[in-house]
Amino acid sequence: MPSARNIPRVYVLDGGRRPDSVSSHSESTGRGGELNVAAQFAEILAQRSPNVECRTVAIAVGEFEASGNNLGATLSRWLADARLPQGAAVVGIGQCGFLAAKLQESRADLHVFALNAPAEWSGKTLAGKLPRRFALYSTTHERVGHTENWPRLAESYDVRWAYLRHTVAAMIAAYLNGWEIDEEVERINRRLENGSRPPAVIPMVYLLHGKGGSPAGSVSQFEAVLSKHWPNLRFTRPLLPHNDESAPAGRSVEFLQELRIPEHALLIGLSLGGLVAAGLQEQGRGDLHVICINSPTWADDVRLQQHVANRVAIYSSLDPVIAGRTADWPRIAEAYDFPWLTHETDPHRKYLVRLIDWYLEGRLAIAADRVLDVPRTRQEASEDLPAPESR
Repeated sequence: MPSARNIPRVYVLDGGRRPDSVSSHSESTGRGGELNVAAQFAEILAQRSPNVECRTVAIAVGEFEASGNNLGATLSRWLADARLPQGAAVVGIGQCGFLAAKLQESRADLHVFALNAPAEWSGKTLAGKLPRRFALYSTTHERVGHTENWPRLAESYDVRWAYLRHTVAAMIAAYLNGWEIDEEVERINRRLENGSRPPAVIPMVYLLHGKGGSPAGSVSQFEAVLSKHWPNLRFTRPLLPHNDESAPAGRSVEFLQELRIPEHALLIGLSLGGLVAAGLQEQGRGDLHVICINSPTWADDVRLQQHVANRVAIYSSLDPVIAGRTADWPRIAEAYDFPWLTHETDPHRKYLVRLIDWYLEGRLAIAADRVLDVPRTRQEASEDLPAPESR
């Protein structure tokens, strides 16, 4: 796990409000009290980077557009008024992205993200390439032009997901937390292109408890919700050997081998339950689909080593219970590292169930980064219905 970068604050440039106002992400609203695009992005980023303050800062786009050859002087005055601290990060969307990059010519200490922005604007250009300047855009989108020069002006990425606001925010949050942008972009590309798909027919869903747990614990609460969302699926909650905390993890893998789990079954494991389910995959059961929640990649005598296509890992690398044992997840699974997730699943069950629902629908990869922001899903509406009768 890399160390978080020493970035004191993140500013999202807002081109739609008065030029002299600066606000926290929760205060910036547009008409009717709804968050505008800049404020929405700042709020999403704040959720994913809880240790970094995220703010919107107004920038008068019209004033800069009319400044002509005096753009540098106008930007210098703006910087003096804005009082951005050393080493801050600045995010600009569209024309504000160009202005963020231009600001960096006066403040080379800044980290700049130009999102779906032109590399030149209103006859104005950038002088050259600077470190810590990132451009993210999609040349297939008809609304963005003048992007062809970005590769010589910034670390640039032409990706089709540049307009997925939650995904881009997750990428920036990963950078704030110490990850490299090129690695994170590659991870997102791989996830969107090769995201796991469930089989057409799932014969059984196995809900596997964690160390010292039991079938009557948290997994029973997951079943209570999932059985309403998916009434045609069959669920089971076996008692695993590691309910005895002294039992090594390998004993539970052996137990699952003897359980005669049908082909293409889905195994959802909490903590150690996820590890032993993934361990079973590596014992010749690559047909199984496995979702590991808050699981380490090793414990006791079980250590995961293989990449398996039908494996999803949902965890937080900040979780102290599994700290130091999550770094391999992006290499061996479709990995989702959520900083807001804690090891106790009960407070997060709503969001974890959403991720499972989206997996079963085949759209987890495209939807996962929005998990905190969807008001109500189609499956959640089914929770208001009576539970299906036992069979």
